[in-house]
Amino acid sequence: GSCRSFWRSGTLLWGLLHDVTADRQANSVEAQQRVRLQRLADSEFDGWGVADLQEHMIVEASAGMNLLFGRRQEGAPLSASLPADLIREVTARGVVTRHRCTVRYADARATPMAVEVTAFLDQDDPAVMVYGIRRVRRKAE
Repeated sequence: GSCRSFWRSGTLLWGLLHDVTADRQANSVEAQQRVRLQRLADSEFDGWGVADLQEHMIVEASAGMNLLFGRRQEGAPLSASLPADLIREVTARGVVTRHRCTVRYADARATPMAVEVTAFLDQDDPAVMVYGIRRVRRKAE
């Protein structure tokens, strides 16, 4: 930015001008990267989510995650979607890849589904867990 003076209606004004072109370009690149990573996650997993481990709550979930469980996941308790032993393992190790387990749909009477979960703790905030779920499909599926 630079500091400049202007005359307006007989009054001297001082102002700070800031060229926002570089900021806009950086934001555009960041937005493109986010879209690409989103598409990669959506193509690799049936659903993904972000959980607050202190609150034991899902704070963000993909549309695929909501479809997978048959209900909106945001705001739901994490224990309703993931087994406690998996959460403990991620908390202890920081990362878990392709952990096989079973989870339940919204309808507890439904047959549990076999899944693989990949999860990691956020480096900036280890109370935040990011995870993806992939259904384990039988050969006929």
